[in-house]
Amino acid sequence: MSRRRQEAHAYRAAARREQEKKRPRMWNGSDRFDPDRPGLGIAISLIGLGLGTVALVLGTGNLRAMNDADSLPQLRMTVSSCESVTPPPSSRNRQPEITCFGRGTDGPSGVTTEQWHLDEAPDVLRSGQVVNVRCTPGGSCRTDLDDWGLPGVFQITLGVLLLSAGLYTGSRVLTHRYAPWHDDFFRRRSTVVATLVFFATVLVLGIVADVLV
Repeated sequence: MSRRRQEAHAYRAAARREQEKKRPRMWNGSDRFDPDRPGLGIAISLIGLGLGTVALVLGTGNLRAMNDADSLPQLRMTVSSCESVTPPPSSRNRQPEITCFGRGTDGPSGVTTEQWHLDEAPDVLRSGQVVNVRCTPGGSCRTDLDDWGLPGVFQITLGVLLLSAGLYTGSRVLTHRYAPWHDDFFRRRSTVVATLVFFATVLVLGIVADVLV
Protein backbone atom coordinates (compact mmCIF):
# COMPACT_ATOMS: atom_id res chain seq x y z
CA MET A 1 0.00 0.00 0.00
CA SER A 2 1.46 3.35 -1.02
CA ARG A 3 2.09 6.06 1.51
CA ARG A 4 -0.70 8.22 0.03
CA ARG A 5 -3.23 5.43 0.46
CA GLN A 6 -2.10 4.81 4.02
CA GLU A 7 -2.58 8.49 4.85
CA ALA A 8 -6.08 8.49 3.25
CA HIS A 9 -7.04 5.36 5.18
CA ALA A 10 -5.79 6.86 8.45
CA TYR A 11 -7.68 10.08 7.72
CA ARG A 12 -10.97 8.22 7.10
CA ALA A 13 -10.49 6.14 10.26
CA ALA A 14 -9.87 9.29 12.30
CA ALA A 15 -12.96 10.92 10.80
CA ARG A 16 -15.10 7.89 11.72
CA ARG A 17 -13.79 7.95 15.30
CA GLU A 18 -14.55 11.66 15.56
CA GLN A 19 -18.06 11.08 14.21
CA GLU A 20 -18.63 8.31 16.77
CA LYS A 21 -17.61 10.68 19.55
CA LYS A 22 -20.14 13.29 18.40
CA ARG A 23 -22.98 10.76 18.10
CA PRO A 24 -25.29 10.85 21.16
CA ARG A 25 -24.95 7.89 23.48
CA MET A 26 -28.03 5.69 23.49
CA TRP A 27 -29.80 4.23 26.52
CA ASN A 28 -28.89 0.57 27.01
CA GLY A 29 -31.66 -0.20 29.49
CA SER A 30 -35.10 -1.58 28.74
CA ASP A 31 -37.56 0.54 26.76
CA ARG A 32 -41.23 -0.20 27.44
CA PHE A 33 -42.47 1.82 24.49
CA ASP A 34 -43.82 -0.40 21.71
CA PRO A 35 -44.00 1.51 18.39
CA ASP A 36 -46.11 -1.28 16.89
CA ARG A 37 -48.92 -0.69 19.43
CA PRO A 38 -49.70 3.06 19.19
CA GLY A 39 -53.20 2.51 20.57
CA LEU A 40 -51.76 1.42 23.92
CA GLY A 41 -49.52 4.48 24.05
CA ILE A 42 -52.43 6.78 23.25
CA ALA A 43 -54.57 5.14 25.96
CA ILE A 44 -51.78 5.51 28.55
CA SER A 45 -51.28 9.13 27.52
CA LEU A 46 -54.97 10.00 27.80
CA ILE A 47 -55.34 8.22 31.16
CA GLY A 48 -52.31 10.06 32.54
CA LEU A 49 -53.54 13.42 31.28
CA GLY A 50 -57.08 12.84 32.58
CA LEU A 51 -56.17 11.54 36.03
CA GLY A 52 -53.40 14.12 36.37
CA THR A 53 -55.81 16.97 35.64
CA VAL A 54 -58.33 15.65 38.19
CA ALA A 55 -55.61 15.31 40.84
CA LEU A 56 -54.37 18.85 40.19
CA VAL A 57 -57.88 20.28 40.45
CA LEU A 58 -58.54 18.45 43.74
CA GLY A 59 -55.15 19.40 45.16
CA THR A 60 -55.55 23.05 44.20
CA GLY A 61 -59.00 23.08 45.80
CA ASN A 62 -57.63 21.66 49.06
CA LEU A 63 -54.81 24.20 49.22
CA ARG A 64 -57.21 27.04 48.43
CA ALA A 65 -59.51 25.87 51.22
CA MET A 66 -56.55 25.70 53.61
CA ASN A 67 -55.58 29.25 52.67
CA ASP A 68 -59.16 30.47 53.21
CA ALA A 69 -59.35 28.75 56.61
CA ASP A 70 -55.98 30.17 57.59
CA SER A 71 -57.42 33.68 57.13
CA LEU A 72 -59.84 33.03 60.02
CA PRO A 73 -58.90 32.33 63.66
CA GLN A 74 -59.47 28.99 65.34
CA LEU A 75 -63.18 28.68 66.04
CA ARG A 76 -65.45 26.61 68.23
CA MET A 77 -68.40 24.65 66.86
CA THR A 78 -71.32 23.23 68.80
CA VAL A 79 -72.25 19.88 67.28
CA SER A 80 -75.91 19.23 66.46
CA SER A 81 -75.66 15.89 64.64
CA CYS A 82 -73.26 13.52 62.86
CA GLU A 83 -73.47 11.16 59.89
CA SER A 84 -71.33 8.07 59.47
CA VAL A 85 -70.93 6.42 56.06
CA THR A 86 -69.35 2.96 55.94
CA PRO A 87 -67.15 2.46 52.87
CA PRO A 88 -67.95 -0.44 50.52
CA PRO A 89 -66.18 -3.79 51.13
CA SER A 90 -64.00 -3.23 48.05
CA SER A 91 -62.53 -0.04 49.54
CA ARG A 92 -59.09 -0.19 51.11
CA ASN A 93 -60.14 2.35 53.71
CA ARG A 94 -62.11 0.44 56.34
CA GLN A 95 -62.72 3.49 58.52
CA PRO A 96 -66.20 5.07 58.26
CA GLU A 97 -66.41 8.61 56.89
CA ILE A 98 -67.88 10.83 59.58
CA THR A 99 -69.36 14.27 58.96
CA CYS A 100 -70.71 16.35 61.83
CA PHE A 101 -72.96 19.40 61.56
CA GLY A 102 -73.31 22.32 63.91
CA ARG A 103 -73.10 26.07 64.48
CA GLY A 104 -70.59 28.55 65.76
CA THR A 105 -70.37 28.84 69.51
CA ASP A 106 -68.88 32.31 69.97
CA GLY A 107 -71.07 34.53 67.80
CA PRO A 108 -69.65 36.35 64.71
CA SER A 109 -66.79 34.32 63.27
CA GLY A 110 -66.29 35.24 59.61
CA VAL A 111 -68.16 32.13 58.43
CA THR A 112 -71.01 33.23 56.17
CA THR A 113 -73.23 30.14 56.44
CA GLU A 114 -75.43 29.37 59.43
CA GLN A 115 -74.77 25.62 59.45
CA TRP A 116 -71.19 24.37 59.57
CA HIS A 117 -70.03 20.88 58.61
CA LEU A 118 -66.99 19.18 60.09
CA ASP A 119 -65.74 16.76 57.44
CA GLU A 120 -63.60 13.77 58.37
CA ALA A 121 -64.48 14.08 62.04
CA PRO A 122 -62.30 11.90 64.29
CA ASP A 123 -65.36 10.23 65.83
CA VAL A 124 -69.13 10.44 66.05
CA LEU A 125 -69.55 13.42 68.37
CA ARG A 126 -72.50 13.78 70.69
CA SER A 127 -75.06 16.54 70.24
CA GLY A 128 -74.07 19.67 72.15
CA GLN A 129 -70.37 18.83 72.21
CA VAL A 130 -68.06 21.77 71.50
CA VAL A 131 -64.99 21.21 69.32
CA ASN A 132 -62.17 23.46 68.16
CA VAL A 133 -62.16 23.76 64.37
CA ARG A 134 -60.64 25.68 61.46
CA CYS A 135 -63.25 26.71 58.89
CA THR A 136 -63.50 28.35 55.49
CA PRO A 137 -65.91 31.26 55.07
CA GLY A 138 -68.27 28.80 53.35
CA GLY A 139 -68.65 26.69 56.51
CA SER A 140 -66.41 23.73 55.58
CA CYS A 141 -64.47 22.83 58.71
CA ARG A 142 -61.59 20.58 59.75
CA THR A 143 -59.95 19.96 63.09
CA ASP A 144 -56.59 21.15 61.70
CA LEU A 145 -55.22 22.98 58.66
CA ASP A 146 -53.13 19.91 57.80
CA ASP A 147 -56.36 18.08 56.98
CA TRP A 148 -56.43 20.23 53.84
CA GLY A 149 -52.72 20.77 53.30
CA LEU A 150 -51.39 17.20 53.33
CA PRO A 151 -53.94 15.78 50.86
CA GLY A 152 -53.55 18.89 48.69
CA VAL A 153 -49.77 18.57 48.36
CA PHE A 154 -50.05 14.83 47.71
CA GLN A 155 -52.69 15.35 45.01
CA ILE A 156 -50.70 18.08 43.27
CA THR A 157 -47.53 15.97 43.30
CA LEU A 158 -49.42 12.99 41.91
CA GLY A 159 -51.08 15.21 39.32
CA VAL A 160 -47.77 16.61 38.05
CA LEU A 161 -46.30 13.09 37.79
CA LEU A 162 -49.34 11.74 35.91
CA LEU A 163 -49.52 14.73 33.57
CA SER A 164 -45.81 14.48 32.83
CA ALA A 165 -46.08 10.75 32.13
CA GLY A 166 -49.05 11.38 29.83
CA LEU A 167 -47.26 14.15 27.95
CA TYR A 168 -44.09 12.06 27.59
CA THR A 169 -45.97 9.02 26.26
CA GLY A 170 -48.08 11.15 23.94
CA SER A 171 -44.96 12.86 22.59
CA ARG A 172 -43.39 9.51 21.78
CA VAL A 173 -46.52 8.31 19.98
CA LEU A 174 -46.84 11.50 17.92
CA THR A 175 -43.13 11.60 17.13
CA HIS A 176 -43.15 7.99 15.92
CA ARG A 177 -46.27 8.68 13.85
CA TYR A 178 -45.33 11.97 12.22
CA ALA A 179 -41.54 12.33 12.64
CA PRO A 180 -40.02 8.83 13.02
CA TRP A 181 -36.56 10.14 12.15
CA HIS A 182 -36.56 11.80 15.61
CA ASP A 183 -37.33 8.57 17.52
CA ASP A 184 -33.71 8.30 18.63
CA PHE A 185 -34.16 11.47 20.71
CA PHE A 186 -36.19 9.54 23.30
CA ARG A 187 -33.61 6.73 23.46
CA ARG A 188 -30.65 9.00 24.08
CA ARG A 189 -28.98 8.48 27.40
CA SER A 190 -29.16 12.21 28.16
CA THR A 191 -32.92 12.29 27.47
CA VAL A 192 -33.64 9.27 29.65
CA VAL A 193 -31.47 10.58 32.51
CA ALA A 194 -33.08 14.04 32.33
CA THR A 195 -36.55 12.45 32.41
CA LEU A 196 -35.70 10.29 35.43
CA VAL A 197 -34.14 13.25 37.24
CA PHE A 198 -37.29 15.32 36.57
CA PHE A 199 -39.63 12.67 38.00
CA ALA A 200 -37.35 12.13 41.02
CA THR A 201 -37.16 15.88 41.66
CA VAL A 202 -40.95 16.27 41.56
CA LEU A 203 -41.33 13.35 43.97
CA VAL A 204 -38.73 14.71 46.41
CA LEU A 205 -40.22 18.22 46.31
CA GLY A 206 -43.66 16.75 47.00
CA ILE A 207 -42.35 14.82 50.01
CA VAL A 208 -40.56 17.90 51.36
CA ALA A 209 -43.66 20.06 50.88
CA ASP A 210 -45.79 17.43 52.63
CA VAL A 211 -43.44 17.55 55.62
CA LEU A 212 -43.36 21.36 55.72
CA VAL A 213 -47.12 21.94 55.37
